[in-house]
Amino acid sequence: QTFYGSYPWSALILTQSNGYIGIGVLIDHMHVLTVAHRISSYASNPFALKVRMGEWNIGSTTQPIPPREFNVIRIFMHPQFNSQTLVNGIAIMRLSPNVPLGVAPTLGTACLSSAQITGARCWVAGWGQNSFTNGSIQSIQTHVDVPLIDQVTCQNQLRATRLGGGFILDTFSFLCAGGISGRDACVGKEE
Repeated sequence: QTFYGSYPWSALILTQSNGYIGIGVLIDHMHVLTVAHRISSYASNPFALKVRMGEWNIGSTTQPIPPREFNVIRIFMHPQFNSQTLVNGIAIMRLSPNVPLGVAPTLGTACLSSAQITGARCWVAGWGQNSFTNGSIQSIQTHVDVPLIDQVTCQNQLRATRLGGGFILDTFSFLCAGGISGRDACVGKEE
């Protein structure tokens, strides 16, 4: 589990009726970066979504600093997003009103790197499911550290999975991280 407020750029993406969609990253006062496959069905109806910032325990109504909600008013999908292969699987959501940066330590933006960072370890945080099959969303934000992997190694490792020996990694669209058994960004620990 994370410490309260340790990921102020974490954006919890929900339906207007509080259904869990996924997570994103606040990149400036009005935009959240996320994966396209989680929100592609809402591209023509962004108003069905909202973003909650400053959240930590989605199962609690009391936190030291209450989380804030923002409406999604526009979704920018990558124009070459392929829902079958997830190539170019990136999207940006525009929020309203603007996120008031600097007013609380639980509201902040992520740093975006333009440098190649292969070999480093990175932290991934969110509220994932605790199992791929019939899993429930975890209440308290969790995180896991995963190593970034060079693309040749990544492609070779993926070829050993159900993707098969002919799999070709799109090196322009994908960044590889992980590869350690039991450490995953999409699914938490099995309970």
